[in-house]
Amino acid sequence: MGAYRDPNEPHIERLMATLQNVAPEKREEVIAQAMARLEDLPFGGQIQNQVMILDDERAFELWRPIFLELFGFTPDFSLIKLPQAQGNLVLPILMPGELVDSKGKFMERIFGICKELFPSRKYASNIDKSVTHNDRTPQNGSYAVRVGNHLEATDGDEILKGLSANAIRQKNIATITLPERMMFEIYIYKTTGRHLDNRDWTLCSGSRYSDGNVPFACWYGGEFYVGWYGPQHVHGDLRSRVVVS
Repeated sequence: MGAYRDPNEPHIERLMATLQNVAPEKREEVIAQAMARLEDLPFGGQIQNQVMILDDERAFELWRPIFLELFGFTPDFSLIKLPQAQGNLVLPILMPGELVDSKGKFMERIFGICKELFPSRKYASNIDKSVTHNDRTPQNGSYAVRVGNHLEATDGDEILKGLSANAIRQKNIATITLPERMMFEIYIYKTTGRHLDNRDWTLCSGSRYSDGNVPFACWYGGEFYVGWYGPQHVHGDLRSRVVVS
């Protein structure tokens, strides 16, 4: 893959050049106007492909400060290989082995970071004890997945429309786990200031509670929430997310 150049760089360079000719007391106003223009662009519920199709080096640059600032470590990126982007499956979620503590636990740690960043609550008192299966886990070593570039679960992955967790498993479709969905929430919040699933629910069909139920996650009532549905449950506002790993 060729060298990455963020398509926003020319706009940033022009803004910096403009600021050199603006009086200091006016610079804040100019920056605010520029940001307002960006917010008015018709991105909708998707994050532009050309910004988020990242090679390994650029993806690691985005994730490095997240892990260092929030988790207190820098992953060994040499152990993580990003899968090739496929269609709209472009956004990288990194799951380094360093997330796992000496007792093999890591999910409560991720949820704890969510709680530090924004209001968060969950159905299970201890996710590490309650969620007993994940299709992929950093307990087996560092890995990464790519997911779709849509903020709302039902705005993409049409292949999953109307499918329960059981149906997804029968069709052998790779879908997001609860730990990946929590890391995805952190990633979107830290890189865009936004939240996933303001009107929908992501069915984390790559995970299971000990009783066979399936986690879901959403932004509801001004907080991040992790709950559960039955493995056969289907709802118009509930959809999983395809991953490539």
